[in-house]
Amino acid sequence: QSPDVAQQIINETEGIELMYFRPNGTPVYFREDNLNAAKTVRTYDVWPLPMGGGAYSADGSTTAPGNLAVWDGAGVLLTHQEFGGRVTQVDGPLADGQHATHVAGTLIAAGVVGAARGMSYAAPLDAYNWTLDTSEMANAAANGLQVSNHSYGFATGWELVSGTWYWYGDLGVSSAEDYGFGFYDSSARTYDQIAYNAPDYLICVSAGNDRSDLGPGAGGPHYHWNNGWQASNDTHGGDNQNGGYDTISWTATAKNILTVGAINDITAGYSSTSDVVQTSFSSWGPCDDGRIKPDIVANGANLTSCNNSSDTGYIGLSGTSMSSPNAAGSVNLVAQEFEIVHATVPLSSTLKAIVINAADDAGVNPGPDYQNGWGLLNTKRSLDIVHAGPGDDLGVIEGALTDGGSDEYYFACTTSQDIRVTLCWTDPAGSASPVSLDPSGPRLVNDLDLVLENLQLATTVEPWNLSRTLPGNAATQGPNHVDNVEGIDLPAAGLGGYKVTVSHTGSLTGSPQAYSLVFRGMHEAPTPVQRNARVPSFWIGDPRPNPVAGLATIDFGLNREDVVAINVYDVAGRRVATLLNRGSRAAGSGTVTFDTSALASGVYFVRMESAGQATSRKITVVK
Repeated sequence: QSPDVAQQIINETEGIELMYFRPNGTPVYFREDNLNAAKTVRTYDVWPLPMGGGAYSADGSTTAPGNLAVWDGAGVLLTHQEFGGRVTQVDGPLADGQHATHVAGTLIAAGVVGAARGMSYAAPLDAYNWTLDTSEMANAAANGLQVSNHSYGFATGWELVSGTWYWYGDLGVSSAEDYGFGFYDSSARTYDQIAYNAPDYLICVSAGNDRSDLGPGAGGPHYHWNNGWQASNDTHGGDNQNGGYDTISWTATAKNILTVGAINDITAGYSSTSDVVQTSFSSWGPCDDGRIKPDIVANGANLTSCNNSSDTGYIGLSGTSMSSPNAAGSVNLVAQEFEIVHATVPLSSTLKAIVINAADDAGVNPGPDYQNGWGLLNTKRSLDIVHAGPGDDLGVIEGALTDGGSDEYYFACTTSQDIRVTLCWTDPAGSASPVSLDPSGPRLVNDLDLVLENLQLATTVEPWNLSRTLPGNAATQGPNHVDNVEGIDLPAAGLGGYKVTVSHTGSLTGSPQAYSLVFRGMHEAPTPVQRNARVPSFWIGDPRPNPVAGLATIDFGLNREDVVAINVYDVAGRRVATLLNRGSRAAGSGTVTFDTSALASGVYFVRMESAGQATSRKITVVK
């Protein structure tokens, strides 16, 4: 077959699309990557009766339009009976696709057919085509987007396209292996920058399905790119040539996202690590710099969801494309419950820290690994953490570390049990790696450090680490200067007092650096030495006019630099508007405008909030 025919095969194959060319001239293509699934990750347990276990009655119904979104390679069949008008195709009418419709169903299908019920089955969903994904993501995040799903990535290594093998590596870098595996490039950096600019927004990405792509074998016919698609019989290594490791690529290597791998159903529910069985295709880490990916795993095998064949069509599909929306729809429930319980929008790092801390252990060794990340998503335990009250042996702390600073938190363990502490922060975007095979330079910018100390024994426990050069080895404990997630486990911890210290190595870019700390197995305790009373860091004025029928103006000011946001909530605690996106702001005053024209008459609350303070003002909207 000629190069023209090779190009035509790609052009005419659904689910793969040319996006742009890299500076060296190689083409870049996107390629596409529910009751049993809900039971596997315990989302079923938090659904209200009779749909689920009734633990928290979480169904996604408090999700505001624009809070949850999906980007995919085609449009969603909006008229499918499972959606009930809750899906909005934002970027214009598109031909609907099976993949996009199936993913949307995994996120929000109502359960007309019970086996196909989505994780946030009462939520609205915004749907976009992937062509302008990054600009649309940034704009949507600035307007309140909290969770999005991306079940696609760049074609890497071997891909079988309509029965023909293509190798997407760069011959100028390596003819044996596609350097994109594990590589932190400008696309990963862009995802990190979007997340850093919108710290309340969590991007969920499929880990990829490359681990089982072996190609045609030595000397087998295929196409590779050499100033155009060229037919060849040369040899490139299978994507599993590193024992299956180093098969996560491009955007999925970003630091500030949630990268999701795929496991088989656990229909009877998780009881031990041996229950977690990887699918044959799910891609494994590490990233080239040794960072832990995937972050978590979820069900990705034969998920029943919506099909675009008809308004009543269903199909079972497998892939990390299925595990990612399984996770994203569940994470949306965590975000919504957090807003209700804490009356504030969670940081994306808080959502990530919660699901990582709550994850069920997986793999043959203690701690994280490059196959399962931090373990199997457990939505029930995540909501236990969200709903924890004072004195409970689990909870969440949001803080901000200043350059040169150190934060100390004190806890008590009154029952011998396992302690787990998780620290996560949205790190500034790193510089793109130099184009080469497996560059090892760290992509971390702000290097936060986590230490757990037993105050009685004066012993310390440090975070988990994995080895990029020995990826199959068990995790060890020691200082971690690679990941922007740090986790500590202390099994069967002794009774007594504990101290958790959050500090940093080197200087902090963009100080203060917001962070999220999640703990289990101990409860907060009084500080041994009484600290000075906190001086409020900011103030917010009364809205004017009040009552208001149109635009209201609210003054605010900061007494010192802090990470703040201004949001508006209704009397049920639902966020209805964001007036000031969360971000680091210097001391000084400012003004925001509140447009009430789209709101119903009633009482609302304008709330200025940071990790350590919240101040509200009441406003009445009249029509």
